[in-house]
Order: sequence, then C-alpha cells, then structure tokens
Amino acid sequence: MGKAKSGKSSANSKRAPAAQLLDGDFLSSELQAVLTAIFHRFDVDSDGALNAYEVQSYTRTCNGGEGLDDDELEQMRQYFDKDGDGNLTLRGFFQMYHLQTQARPVDTWNDLKALGYNKALQPVTADAVADSERRASGAEKGSVQPPATALAPAAEAPTMGEVEQVAAKEELRASLVGVQEHPEGPEAHRRVAAALQALGRGDAANRSLRQAEALEASNACETGNPVLVNHTAALKCLLSAS
Repeated sequence: MGKAKSGKSSANSKRAPAAQLLDGDFLSSELQAVLTAIFHRFDVDSDGALNAYEVQSYTRTCNGGEGLDDDELEQMRQYFDKDGDGNLTLRGFFQMYHLQTQARPVDTWNDLKALGYNKALQPVTADAVADSERRASGAEKGSVQPPATALAPAAEAPTMGEVEQVAAKEELRASLVGVQEHPEGPEAHRRVAAALQALGRGDAANRSLRQAEALEASNACETGNPVLVNHTAALKCLLSAS
C-alpha cells in the first residue's frame, strides 16, 4: 500500500488514456484483475495470503525501497481480512485498495506505476508483463508456474515430483522465517532466493537476490569495504562519504 507521495504527473502519464479505478462504490473489474495479478506476484509461496515478508517486499516495490514499520504491519492485520495465521488475504488486499482508492486515488495510481502499470492499467515492465502472462495462461492459486523472467528456461527444468515440491515449499517457508528473524542479513535473503529458484519462481528469486545485494552494499559501506561488493556500490559509498 503506497505511502502518500507528492509531485506532478509526467506529461506522458497525462496523455495516457486513464482506466477506471472505481465502479460506483466498488473497485472496477479492470483494477480487480490487475490487483489479483499483483497479489499473486508477491505471494511467493503460493499459499493464497501475503505473510510479513511478502507484504514488505510488495511495500518496498511501491515505495522506492521503504517498508512498513511494526505498527503499520499490525494496523494492516487489524483492519483488513487475514487468514488464520494473520496473513493478508486477497480479499484483504482488495479492502486495502478500496479504502485507499476512495480516499486518495493518486496513491493508488502511484502504486500501480511503481508496480509496472500505466494509466490504462496495461503492463509496461517485465514483472508486470509476467503478471499478465500468468493470468492469460490461467495459472491457479497454489500452482508452481514459472514466470517469463525465470532465471532458467522453464522448458528445460525437470518436472518436480510431489515429494520434492513439498520439500521445496517447506524450505521456502523456513527461509522466509529466517528473513523475518534477520531482515538485514544478506544470507537470509539469498536462502529465500535459492528456495524460490528451486520452485521455478525466477522473478521472485531475482528480487530476493537484489535485496541481498543491496544489503551487502549497505554493510560494505558501514564497514568501509565497498570494494568487496561491486563498482556501483563502491561509487555510492564514495558519494555518500563526500
């Protein structure tokens, strides 16, 4: 859920044909379809709900890397529909966006832009296009559907047996717990990435790897060893120190 942002829209976004966000007092069918695709993008373990790690991944994407604090997470659990484990359901995701869109539609538009959609609710980034392709292929909740941006070609990946798939999902759940316990630990995020890759979720694995690299860069800056990460990280460290 996007936090309030200021600033004017670009000329290109003004010219784009704007889709309808609300249909009377309800979310429009077009917006519901896009929100459903976004929800499943971040439901990395395909259990039909967003846990704290998945909510933070979604929120950081909307807000330029800024996540929710503990109070904001607790408010989300209190106000919107959740499952028995306290995780945000698709119904709760709709409730959240219904409330935001009625009060501040500009925030919903900002979220959609950050998530890869234009004013016509059409996908314009690789992740959003992958959303659209999964939706078009009829991927169901709980299925393991390799996205278009998978690290390895889906056609070359062996079909996982039932036992292996259960084991992979258990590893993913365990790795997500590790991230919740050590959110600033790069290795915890790399473990999540490996588990996601084993399940064929290449786009989500890439996001976890990028988060791990960002944390490594941040840690290198703090320890004064940016050379251990990469040239980009070193440049950022040097600029921040100047």
